[in-house]
Amino acid sequence: MGWSKTVLRSLCLVATLACVALTTLPAHAQRGKGAQKEDPAAQAAAAEKKKKAREVDDAYKAALKGIPDKPKADPWGNMR
Repeated sequence: MGWSKTVLRSLCLVATLACVALTTLPAHAQRGKGAQKEDPAAQAAAAEKKKKAREVDDAYKAALKGIPDKPKADPWGNMR
């Protein structure tokens, strides 16, 4: 009961294709959310979150501008 060459080659081909398919699955899983489209509610929430972060950042920068600069230190100023 021997296997013919064509049957062995086809089994080898099927095994090779299965191995290639199984090795590409982890790479496909690593694509993340960029591959899928988000629903409009999630997009709106993300836009609102970005807007809020921008407002907080602008308020922080404005608060930093309100702080006066420190005068340069002159360690020998009292000795002159």
